[in-house]
Amino acid sequence: MQDRAIASEPSEHWVAAELHFVRLAAQVEADEAYAAWRQHPGALAYAVYRAAQDRADAAQEHLAGWLAQSHDG
Repeated sequence: MQDRAIASEPSEHWVAAELHFVRLAAQVEADEAYAAWRQHPGALAYAVYRAAQDRADAAQEHLAGWLAQSHDG
């Protein structure tokens, strides 16, 4: 039964890959929002860009924290 519990947990490689994917997707969204703000400046476009960049930054911090924690052991 214990083998089954261990097998059902996601591998570290899988978790790292998922977190990396989420970070990349968030950064693509932020890059697109930045381009839109540059093309059509304004307060709303800037707010959209900053919110998207904040999400990308948070995803990066989460990935970095998870990698540091997983290597600590």
